[in-house]
Amino acid sequence: SAKGTDSVSLSASAAPAGGLKDAHAIVLQQQAQQQQHPQQPQPLKEAAAARHIRAHLSRPAVARSLLHHLAKGFGVQLRGDVATNEVSTAKYTLLTFLPVNLFEQFLRVANLYFLLTAILQLIPGLSPTSWFTTVAPLVFVLAVNAIKEGYDDVHRHRNDSQVNNRKVVLLSEQGDAAHQLEVYWKDVVAGDLVKVRAEEEIPADLLLLSSPDPDNLCYVETANLDGETNLKIKYCWSKFVGGREVQDFQALAQDWTIGYEAANEKLYVFDGYAESAKLGKQPLDINNLLLRGSVLRKTDWVIGLALNVGRDSKIVRNMTKAPRKVSRQQYMLWPCFAPAVRQR
Repeated sequence: SAKGTDSVSLSASAAPAGGLKDAHAIVLQQQAQQQQHPQQPQPLKEAAAARHIRAHLSRPAVARSLLHHLAKGFGVQLRGDVATNEVSTAKYTLLTFLPVNLFEQFLRVANLYFLLTAILQLIPGLSPTSWFTTVAPLVFVLAVNAIKEGYDDVHRHRNDSQVNNRKVVLLSEQGDAAHQLEVYWKDVVAGDLVKVRAEEEIPADLLLLSSPDPDNLCYVETANLDGETNLKIKYCWSKFVGGREVQDFQALAQDWTIGYEAANEKLYVFDGYAESAKLGKQPLDINNLLLRGSVLRKTDWVIGLALNVGRDSKIVRNMTKAPRKVSRQQYMLWPCFAPAVRQR
């Protein structure tokens, strides 16, 4: 190893001239042993096989039933639904806005105090003043705050709609004469063969399969992910570097299974493999992965296999939820929040 070589060199420099030959012979012996017994690649982690997908040339049906939309209104994905690439950064839906917003507002001690006061004033003979003097200001404050929160959330929904309704080209047998099908981002599912053109944003986490570059690579800008404007190089998985049409990926759909890690927020780590009954397993790493949010530069087009879509993509995993604006003083008024504030 390099550390061992340094230590031998240091000891050799301190040794007399007669011992230099022995030290040099030890270094040569270590190098010969490394050549005879090279380090074996580390086995794939178990996390890399948390998911398995196969490429499909005919797209599966995506659930759009009434029950699906009702569950979506509560922010719930039904079990058995095909996970799509739709992303929502909004805080509320039409069904959850009123109860969630009122719950958050009554977490404020002042609002809760006036609510309890209004309830006591409704009891006949208990209060000499009218309940209207307390309820009217409370309702006004709650309404103004709800309007402000609703206004902000409407803009989040509009931004989500713009992103989800962008269009991307898929390679599919259900497409036109060139076997290309244009779909919305929100309809992309894991296993789709996605074609991204120059200067377009990557719609999902893609396994890079093919590129027109003679060196089988492409350049991406990841400023949306990590703020870096310098271009990064991504390499095609070697088995399908020349693929351009649907028929070029028939073998991928029939013979190969892609196993990869569970969804996580690590932008610079990816563990996976491609497995075939004939050729066995071939490792995949972060250099083969195009992350959602990165932009294709200096490359005419690329074709990739959708792996992580929607909430499972790494950029979405790194997003923070819309915050609830509460002052430090309001936190201190609740004894249960006091330890957390002191730790800050």
